[in-house]
Amino acid sequence: LGVSLPPLLEKIFGGGAARYLGASLLTGAAALLLYLLTERVTSSPYGRALRVHREDPELVEVMGRSATRLRLWALAIGGALSAVAGALYALYVGAVFAGSFTRITYTFYPWLMMILGGMGNNLGVVNGVFIFVTLRRLIDMYKYELSAVLGFDPVWLAYILFGAIALAIIALRPEGLVPEEPTPLAKKAGVLKSK
Repeated sequence: LGVSLPPLLEKIFGGGAARYLGASLLTGAAALLLYLLTERVTSSPYGRALRVHREDPELVEVMGRSATRLRLWALAIGGALSAVAGALYALYVGAVFAGSFTRITYTFYPWLMMILGGMGNNLGVVNGVFIFVTLRRLIDMYKYELSAVLGFDPVWLAYILFGAIALAIIALRPEGLVPEEPTPLAKKAGVLKSK
């Protein structure tokens, strides 16, 4: 069971390499737009309230905000961002099948990208995605050349490596590669120290 889409990218950009270039440009433009939007939301009063809620949910209620409403809006915004990503994925692939989504590729890998780059930091997440995708492509390109060196089937190399990376990040650097910066007000007050 699945849903097929009309070949919209071919109609817009043409076939062959132009389709892939157009899809890359469209995805890059959408990613940049969504990054700027999330940066704007993060620096807004709503984003500051979310940070407070993360640290102490009861304090949000003291500030006069509804913690439930904050969580619902966070869920709605996250769902909207995911919907844009899903629509771009469907346009690129041309069809969507429920069986193509596994727990590891659409739950563990995005979580790993976030903790690798740094949670609570949009730039950190972008860096985490870049590092993850680069490592994934390198593993896919060279895993069979490494089969003589490895003592196991190279099909499992990505799973083992990414599991080890997750454990190492959690144990050695839980704030990620790009830690969350304190707000300018917190820096000025000396409440939080930048790492």
